[in-house]
Amino acid sequence: MRAKLRTRKYLQKLLLTIVSLVTVFLLSATGTVFYYADQIVKRTQQEANEKVLAQISYNLQYMNESIKTLATSIYFDNDLSGLFYADNETIEALMKAKKLDKIVSSTSLLHSILIYNQVTDTFYGGGDVSYMSPADEVIEAVKSVIQGDAAGISNMKLVPLYPGGPPTDGSASLFSVFMYDSLDVYRGESMLVLNIKPDWIIDNVQELNGMNHASSSVYIVDANDQPLIVSPDQAIPPFPVDSVRQQANDKPLVYDAVVGEVKYRVTTLPVSDMGWKLVIVDNYAIIMKQVTLLKQICLGVTLLFLVASIAASFILSRRLYKPVDDALELIRGYGAQGGDSLHRDEWGFISAHYSKAMEEIGKVKRDQGQIMKAFYLRRLITNSDSMNEAEWEQTLRDYSCPVDLAKPLQLVAIQLDLPGSRGGELRGSELQLLMFAVGNIAEEILAQRFACCVADTRGERLLLLLNSEGEEQESEQALLELCGQLQDVVSGYYKRSISCAISARFRSYRAISEYHNQVVQQLSYRMVYGYGAMITPAMVASNVGNYDFQLPEELRKKWVNGIQDGNLAQAGEALDQILERLSAYDYDCILQHVLQLLLLLKQTLQQMNQHRMQAYAINDSELSRTVMEQGTLRDVRRVLHTALEAIHRTHAPSTDSKHEMIVEAIKAIVQGSYMDMGLNLAHIADTVRMSENYVGKLFRASQGMSIADYINEVRLEQARLLLEQTDITVNGIMERVGYGNQSYFFRLFKRRFGTTPKEYRFAKSRLFEEQ
Repeated sequence: MRAKLRTRKYLQKLLLTIVSLVTVFLLSATGTVFYYADQIVKRTQQEANEKVLAQISYNLQYMNESIKTLATSIYFDNDLSGLFYADNETIEALMKAKKLDKIVSSTSLLHSILIYNQVTDTFYGGGDVSYMSPADEVIEAVKSVIQGDAAGISNMKLVPLYPGGPPTDGSASLFSVFMYDSLDVYRGESMLVLNIKPDWIIDNVQELNGMNHASSSVYIVDANDQPLIVSPDQAIPPFPVDSVRQQANDKPLVYDAVVGEVKYRVTTLPVSDMGWKLVIVDNYAIIMKQVTLLKQICLGVTLLFLVASIAASFILSRRLYKPVDDALELIRGYGAQGGDSLHRDEWGFISAHYSKAMEEIGKVKRDQGQIMKAFYLRRLITNSDSMNEAEWEQTLRDYSCPVDLAKPLQLVAIQLDLPGSRGGELRGSELQLLMFAVGNIAEEILAQRFACCVADTRGERLLLLLNSEGEEQESEQALLELCGQLQDVVSGYYKRSISCAISARFRSYRAISEYHNQVVQQLSYRMVYGYGAMITPAMVASNVGNYDFQLPEELRKKWVNGIQDGNLAQAGEALDQILERLSAYDYDCILQHVLQLLLLLKQTLQQMNQHRMQAYAINDSELSRTVMEQGTLRDVRRVLHTALEAIHRTHAPSTDSKHEMIVEAIKAIVQGSYMDMGLNLAHIADTVRMSENYVGKLFRASQGMSIADYINEVRLEQARLLLEQTDITVNGIMERVGYGNQSYFFRLFKRRFGTTPKEYRFAKSRLFEEQ
């Protein structure tokens, strides 16, 4: 399965596509769930925080209005007005001050009430304050405010008060409301001070925050981002409220802040009437805890679905791929093997083979059409009487041949010139393809003037049937010009020459076969006119029927005598005269005379070889075959002249060549008979049928040594080789190389190699072992 998957590119793509789609779908769905769950939780938490902040803001504003109302009623109470302006402490003033205690005790928000008398610089108070004491913390805190920056005292606004100093968390111990007569800044006049306990605000904030979320911290800060009230959650570290972002309007602001390594969700709402700001700080990880759990569950479920989907994708891919696999097996069943890697995928493989099949079908159809067209044209040309004129005309129309059989007709035969042989170096499909191309070119060129069609005769020859119009001489001249143009095109493109033969004009389609035979016979006279000839009936009229099967006797004798005498000039002159005479004969007569020349040459050489020690090295069979393969008399002359030159070189060898032949023969005798102990000069001279003295002098003059020395040289060299390459005993080797005397053999061997045979073998063995 794995190997099959590696070779199936489309199956890989299909599987990858399905898995990718499933993966993308699951990841998209999971991502969507993650995103919307995250947004829903954030939005829900934001809405809850905004509701809490809105409620706290409302409660604070309500409290602020209540305090203002209470302050106004006290400030304008006639019973208490004397406390603001009395110039001395009286019993009446002290009694009025007790009314303040009643007011404080009846109002749970109040911590205490202070009235500052500017006349006596005295404080009167009620509630949890001892104005009679010289060092009450609350009064001291109020004094510090009064004695401080007057611009910092806001009329009828809650301001933080820090009796005994600010606490560590920065929250206010009390909130005070100052009321005085001045409409702008405080000018030191008498005033009313209401001190509000922050407990009520803190309890209210914690109650509302507890309804919202158990892990949120609520801060109330002033315009300078200083904390007024802090209601922290123990799970949340202290938040730097001075980093709270400023708001451009009174709407809630929500943002994320990172302090240290902890991420927070911050929601703020300004209390515009009081100049305060409400802040809720949530630990991001805590509020998103459920979302994180949901993400983990979804991720686990997604992974399970993904694994299951991948497994299902394999099954689905195999089912979807089965038709493709069946198509591949079907294609391979028809012999299409391999090549998969050359294609993009299986569809590319199928498309390629489908296109190839369609091309082959189209080619078969075209070939069949061409075959049928060529068949009917050949039949028309070779057997024009086989059908009547109407049938032939219908057949020509069916195969798109424009020739009109009712008009004058003419044939053109085209022969491909292949010098040197009847097939040249072209064989089979190459020749067929070249002839097809020549036929197309010929049809295109001749169609400029004549209606014509081409018939392939399945060889080196083409036949064109055309309508000849106009004057016969003018038409023939135009046809010759077009044939010349055809020869130039074929020569330029294919570096080949062609010969053409043009028939006479005829009017009946029934004469096509007769004129076909004539034009083919005309084309054979390329033998006379050479390659690239354009042969008309007038050019061969004198040759046709001119038979003379006997050469003049004087030319025969001149030819034979020139060969026998080794007279190359005489033999060549006789050959030229004979071929010149043959150019006027009929084609069949020319061939017969060429065969007679070859036979005469063969007989002459046989007679000459009977009286020669060295025969003429002429292969008469090969010569005959080569001559008969030539297409022109010029080629025949060239081949025969080459043969005459070879005969001439053999006819008069040099003396040195003879001596070399004798010496080589002596060497061959020695190398073939050195094992014979009786091999000597007398034996060799008897073998070559020459005198001992002549043979000895000839060999010494050529090789610089006597025959006896050469015999010893050959024998000793063979003995050395046997010592190195075999385990034969020294005596055995001595006898094998032609020696019968051991001491003589040892003496010669030591003189030649500087050591005895045994020592030589031992030294060679040691050398071999060391290597």
